[in-house]
Amino acid sequence: METKSKLIFQVRVRCDGKIILPKEPRERNQIRQGTRFTIHDLGGDVMVMSRVCSRLSGIADQLANEWREADMSLESMLDDLRQVRKKRHSSRR
Repeated sequence: METKSKLIFQVRVRCDGKIILPKEPRERNQIRQGTRFTIHDLGGDVMVMSRVCSRLSGIADQLANEWREADMSLESMLDDLRQVRKKRHSSRR
């Protein structure tokens, strides 16, 4: 079983908020202009950047579109969120 070696790279945030990834990890991971990432803030100054979009973000976008189309109230939206959260929590058991 072949595993990729794990490398650590330092990056700097520019004044406009952009982060420039070094050439080596861009090439190793086929990262091109326009590639999207999800940043997971784990707290304690630890963040993880992933190319995979968060499933939760997709669910939230889908619900937001459905609510907009149905012209739903904030309270009904919160009820829907609670139901989705309950289903996700029970499916993990």
